[in-house]
Amino acid sequence: MKPILAITLLALVLAASPASAITFAEYERLRASGGMNDERIRMWFVGFGDGLSWGNSHLEVYQKRKAIYCKPDALGLNADTLMDILDSSAEKRIGQWGRKRVEGLEIGSLLLYGLMDTFPCKR
Repeated sequence: MKPILAITLLALVLAASPASAITFAEYERLRASGGMNDERIRMWFVGFGDGLSWGNSHLEVYQKRKAIYCKPDALGLNADTLMDILDSSAEKRIGQWGRKRVEGLEIGSLLLYGLMDTFPCKR
């Protein structure tokens, strides 16, 4: 049973990889063309945000490590909110690193940086 589970998980990870490889430059083009209203893109944001949240919880609960970001439990994040967080994160990084570098980054990493900026953990 374990080999089947491992193969299934690997297949899911590989299937999701192209979606997570959207660069910020591609994201900007999608927004400019109105493509961000596509339900598949919106679902990607919610799914990616959920995945980051699950990973964050796993760090705290099972590995007894500090969370990467500390969002209030009662606060739900929808696609619009996650896109706003991504946009703020990109603006901040463009100011720090320059537009060219940020345009080449995957939006998943920018979203994670944005969640860390928006919901910092108390030190």
